[in-house]
Amino acid sequence: MALPIACITDSGRSSIHTLVRIDAVDKQEWDSLVRGKLLPLVTMLGADPQALTAVRLTRLPNCMRGNTLQQLLYLDPDPDTQNPVPICKKRSREPAENAYLRWAESLIFWHGHKEIDGVGPEAARECIDGLLKFRGRPGVNMALETLRRLYVR
Repeated sequence: MALPIACITDSGRSSIHTLVRIDAVDKQEWDSLVRGKLLPLVTMLGADPQALTAVRLTRLPNCMRGNTLQQLLYLDPDPDTQNPVPICKKRSREPAENAYLRWAESLIFWHGHKEIDGVGPEAARECIDGLLKFRGRPGVNMALETLRRLYVR
C-alpha cells in the first residue's frame, strides 16, 4: 500500500519521522482512516501507535537538535492522496549533499558566536564526515576547507 508521504526526517538520534498527508474533513474521519485502516499496517513496520495523532508537533528538518543535524531525507510538498506513488519510484528532487552543504553554511555563519561555542567543533566534525562522501561535487570542497579552517584544531 503506497502512502501519500509528505516528509521523512531523521531525528538526529535514533528514529525516523514520517508525515503522511491525510485529507480528512474532521477528526472523526481522520480517526476512521488512521485508527481503522492505517494503524495496523504502519505499526507492523515499526510506527509508534502513540505518535499517530491528528495534531502532532514534529521534527524540524535540516535544523540542529543539540549538536546533531535533523536531516531531511525526503520531501513532497504536495503528495497525491488519490493515487499515491511509492517514494522509491519517484525521482529525487535534490542532490544528497545539499543537506550537508546547508549545515556547513550554518556552521560557517555562526562560527564565533556564543550560541554555538559548546557544540560547533563536534557538529563540524560530523558535517565534515558527511561531506567527505561527496568530495569533488560543486561547493563541497570549499565547504570542507572552510569548516576545517574554522573548527579543526
